[in-house]
Amino acid sequence: MEKGLKVSIIIPIYNVAEYIERCLTSIINQNYQNIEAILVDDCGTDNSMQIVEHFIQNYKNNGGKILFKIITHSRNRGLSAARNSGIAAAEGDYVYALDSDDEITPDCIENLVGLAVKYIGVDIVQGNMQYIVPFVDNSFLDWRDIAHKNLPEFINNKSTLLDRLYNYTDNNFIPINFAGKFIKKEFIVCNSLAQFEGIIHEDEHWMFKMSECISSIAFSKDFTYIHYANEGSIMLSGSNYKSINSWAIILDDVYFSLQNPCLKLKRSYCISIVKDQYFRINVDTEEKNLVVKYKCLIHKMQIFSFKKCDFISGLLLTILYCLPFFLRKNRVIVKIYGKIFKQKTILSLMHYKTKK
Repeated sequence: MEKGLKVSIIIPIYNVAEYIERCLTSIINQNYQNIEAILVDDCGTDNSMQIVEHFIQNYKNNGGKILFKIITHSRNRGLSAARNSGIAAAEGDYVYALDSDDEITPDCIENLVGLAVKYIGVDIVQGNMQYIVPFVDNSFLDWRDIAHKNLPEFINNKSTLLDRLYNYTDNNFIPINFAGKFIKKEFIVCNSLAQFEGIIHEDEHWMFKMSECISSIAFSKDFTYIHYANEGSIMLSGSNYKSINSWAIILDDVYFSLQNPCLKLKRSYCISIVKDQYFRINVDTEEKNLVVKYKCLIHKMQIFSFKKCDFISGLLLTILYCLPFFLRKNRVIVKIYGKIFKQKTILSLMHYKTKK
């Protein structure tokens, strides 16, 4: 077995028969081989697992060095649960989440291990992600592509780290995606950083929790991860209800426990999101059931902010809470609220100085 850091790659499997062989092939083609690949069977309805088992058997017969493990759920539990199961079974020094309809470059793990060795004990190494949408033009600047961001190779200053995680006033923020991050297992275990189950936007929720604990991160601007936005994927499925409802659950879970440093920045981020999600609700669909949920959440955030003497946050939430719901679609109102609740405006009102 190759010496050096041991790496656990976590791959949830659910109805990906069309893509799974591409994913597994990218793992066995790694230049760095001290890897265990943990495949979590999340009880799909297609023949994904038959393809997986056949692939692994052929790989073993040909003398492959990478260890493959299969974990089987008793029922479908979702992406977060599958990742949690994989991480719990991981024996590596670092874990790496790979979605089963994506792939990694041949030098991916070698590249990330190199940075983890260079910056001993680093909590996370963020590789670069190439975003491919087969059915649209791919020439746009994607927020996951860190090659275009003004990020140093290594950050271990807490305030700077938080500013790059929460400050969306420019393009120099750290992408929140969990897949593609090379994460020290001890960092996850010691800080109880399991993914929140039963929602979408689980990566965003994890970012909130992770940000309270992280002390260092390194970046590779070379592409290490290739993400395919397939038409049937969760994030392109068009379920506004799930998205808006998940954000309500996330904000209710995190807003009231946010801590310094950079507390104003964190709250500005949350307030901007709650406004955006509230305005997304379409009352002509099942989403109308979310109106009361959001009104209660906004009111709860408002009262909490005033109790904490955060009068700017409280005032902004009051303005949002008092807006008659039917006026959300008024173009003038949308324009005015869009400017007021822009994160840059909120930070200006809070007199928060961003990191350059």
